[in-house]
Amino acid sequence: MPAGGDLSGTYPAPTIAAASTPTEVAMNPGTATDPCAGPTPQTGVYCGTSSSRWLPMIDPQLKFWRDRLGEIRIRGTAGRLGGPAAGEVVFYLPAGSRPAEFHAFPVTVATSAAGLSGIATVFVGPDGRVRVLHATEPAFTILYLGDIHFRTDG
Repeated sequence: MPAGGDLSGTYPAPTIAAASTPTEVAMNPGTATDPCAGPTPQTGVYCGTSSSRWLPMIDPQLKFWRDRLGEIRIRGTAGRLGGPAAGEVVFYLPAGSRPAEFHAFPVTVATSAAGLSGIATVFVGPDGRVRVLHATEPAFTILYLGDIHFRTDG
């Protein structure tokens, strides 16, 4: 009989299934058109245009995945090139990795890699939008997401 859930193989000797591989948020193409704009935004790509966009920052890189408990996890760091960061969408989660309702998470922000300078709120919505708002340091350029996790079934 085949095993399921957190197990793989067959009974009577199943093994623990491999953990999901995290997906790194892909580099923004740096064009005049925002890949996150329009009625069908690209998922798993940093948002913004050539003059003002999100991008990978210092380790750990920004990643998302479904853990063994079925929760979606977002972890890592993102930077902002040009323009203000507060209110901007960082990236969109793909279908199947989105919460049923809005969730808010406190995160840390900084104006440089040399130190932390404030806090902000990251909102994750049912449309997949991962957006940063309410920063105590309005000129921040680095976003530390820590370890955000939520269920997709509300």
